[in-house]
Amino acid sequence: MNQEKMANFICQLRKEKKLSQESLANILFVGREAVSKWERGVTCPEPNVLLHLSEYFNVSINELLYG
Repeated sequence: MNQEKMANFICQLRKEKKLSQESLANILFVGREAVSKWERGVTCPEPNVLLHLSEYFNVSINELLYG
């Protein structure tokens, strides 16, 4: 897993859907700061959130993890 690639991929997916960090956070039931940390590569989403991200963006968990 490359955290920087994952961070960039999550950011790219969010922007393609024209979502703010706040909007994505609301969809996933997390705080906006969590989304910001994922996109900066500071932290990784929890496993249950990875599942929600993959379902929402229609990508596999492996795609999320490896960018």
